[in-house]
Amino acid sequence: MNDTNSGALPLTRIMISLLPLLFGAPFLSFFLCAWNGAMAVILGGPVRGGVTNAVTAALLVALCALSGFGAAYGALMAAQIVLVSVVCSVCVLTRRPFSVGLISCAAAYGLVQLGGLKLQAEQAGLSIAENLLSGLNGPLRESFTAAIEQSGLDASLADRFFTAMEAAVRYSIPAALVIISLVGGYTVMWAVSHTLRETPVANGHSFSYIRPGLAAVLYGAVMAALLLLNNKGLRIVAVNGLIVFAFLLFADGMSLADWLLRRKVRRVGVRMLIHCGLLALGLLFPLLNVFLIYILAGLVDSFVPIRKRVTLSK
Repeated sequence: MNDTNSGALPLTRIMISLLPLLFGAPFLSFFLCAWNGAMAVILGGPVRGGVTNAVTAALLVALCALSGFGAAYGALMAAQIVLVSVVCSVCVLTRRPFSVGLISCAAAYGLVQLGGLKLQAEQAGLSIAENLLSGLNGPLRESFTAAIEQSGLDASLADRFFTAMEAAVRYSIPAALVIISLVGGYTVMWAVSHTLRETPVANGHSFSYIRPGLAAVLYGAVMAALLLLNNKGLRIVAVNGLIVFAFLLFADGMSLADWLLRRKVRRVGVRMLIHCGLLALGLLFPLLNVFLIYILAGLVDSFVPIRKRVTLSK
């Protein structure tokens, strides 16, 4: 990263980071831009980092306005990038633990995301849930209903299906926001930590050693207990809590698989391709439920330190 001292390269890196947005991958652009902004602050100082983030935000808003995404969307995404990159760099420079940086970056990402959802809903005159659910109606519902009728099935099946889908989406919005925020915060913190792994500010974090442990199991048990209570509000909290708990176990299971893989595959990029391939198989072949396997592996790992057992056995 010594190339941050050059003149044209930072602008070139910003432009490359924005390219995925044009190909329908806004999260990849967010990740690259936030990582670049955080590294600019860490290695170049607050002035150079501030200029990098300001140029990134201006170019992003202009690109979104010209490409049809809208200036408001660009401003929201720019706010996420700047806020997450600043929070990440501050946590790294002040030598905070990785967990603190993760939670801080996730909170920064989630707050901006929630603000954007609220603004969009208010402009449409709807609540956040109603605005998100509006995408399930209209042409999608009509085409699905037509397909049901053509197949000779009861047309009411489509109504029951969409009613159940709407209820599921409505109740799981908080969990989805938390999970998306955790993913957004983690990817940036991990990339910065990985880049700085051999420097004095390295925090020693490795994806292969994610293990929520018994504290997460206790949290899951509490959520499961709330689900048994005869209270609709508490049940909604419990459902969202259990979804987040399942995500934590999934991350633990994937981390354990990565730890086993790195014993044979040293390159990070190759291991990432293997993980993506396994997840793709899980989506293409539901009977090969890789997601459930990872969750179960994470649950077992919460009780039994598998990495330690395997290391000692060797």
